[in-house]
Amino acid sequence: MSIPLAECCPSLRTVLDEEQAETLATRFRALADPARLRLLSLLISAGGEACACSLVEPVGRSQPTVSHHLRVLHEANLVERERRGSWVWYWVVPERLEELREALAAAGGERPRGGYPAEQRAVGQAPRRRRRQEREAELVRQT
Repeated sequence: MSIPLAECCPSLRTVLDEEQAETLATRFRALADPARLRLLSLLISAGGEACACSLVEPVGRSQPTVSHHLRVLHEANLVERERRGSWVWYWVVPERLEELREALAAAGGERPRGGYPAEQRAVGQAPRRRRRQEREAELVRQT
């Protein structure tokens, strides 16, 4: 039995199209490394921008490794860069971080504090809980 999306998922705000999903996946992959998260944090705390050379020591990685991680962040459009003489300066793109925050908020929805109502559990909204309850009921019947 197919249930219309609006009926079973009233709190669903948006559904990503293929391009949006790919863009978000690329950005989340870029953030899936502790060194890159640290670099992003350092750029934010540095007043918005920093020279790549000044990020090597705080991250505790070699210059080529830091450059690689910055390139990944740049390719994911999370940071911008500019060559100034022989140095490359990086800064965070706040709009991209806001897009990620909004995507996470939309994906999380508004889950009720007490869990999902019984009718939503029945249509698969909380299948793990339902399966666990069924297993527990079966164990009780067996004893």
